[in-house]
Amino acid sequence: MPPDGPPDSAEVRCAICDRPVADARLTDAQSGRAFHPGCVVGRLPEDAFIRMLGVLALIAVPAVLVWAG
Repeated sequence: MPPDGPPDSAEVRCAICDRPVADARLTDAQSGRAFHPGCVVGRLPEDAFIRMLGVLALIAVPAVLVWAG
């Protein structure tokens, strides 16, 4: 039976690229998932673009519905 506690760093895998995470890692306190710092930095522009589209949709949809009457 595996011991209870945090897994070894060799067992921890990045939630984005699924490669093992060595020394430097970012962890999500709520889910316990680990990430390479480079993977997080690489995804920031994509995530920001998706959030911007969501904000535009929140603004545009009510305006279009009111305009369409």
